[in-house]
Amino acid sequence: MVTFTASMATNIEVTSVDQFEGSTITALYRAAIGPIGRSYYLPVFSRFEDAGKAGLSWNWAAGLLTLNWLVFRQLWGAALAYAGALMITILMVFGIGRLLFQLPQEAEVALLVVFGLLSLVLPGFYGNALLHAHIRKKMANALRTTATLSEACAV
Repeated sequence: MVTFTASMATNIEVTSVDQFEGSTITALYRAAIGPIGRSYYLPVFSRFEDAGKAGLSWNWAAGLLTLNWLVFRQLWGAALAYAGALMITILMVFGIGRLLFQLPQEAEVALLVVFGLLSLVLPGFYGNALLHAHIRKKMANALRTTATLSEACAV
């Protein structure tokens, strides 16, 4: 199981996934990742496993196409949170912010640039850690509910 710390990096707790040798974990990762992006994610996740935690690493797809990437990787909760955060930010700057704070146009533009950069940089750096945590949960669940490795990979 993976837990998030305050720094947004993940610490890996010992689970049923950790009881298998490397080739078994690699087979589970291959099945969980799917055919698209496997050559990118396997070395990244291997580094995370070797370090014992998921750290920062840049993911161009997560950074530039965040919502599409989250939906494609079936990270539904994160996709909903991201879309909600974007909508709230836009409403705060252009809706409520205009009425309450009466910011000059330059300040509004500066806020949008800052929030825009954050909406690219944060998912870009933490996307792999988020996907790694999601996949480890899927792998642990598959191992809990199946009897063999091939069944777990199919799940």
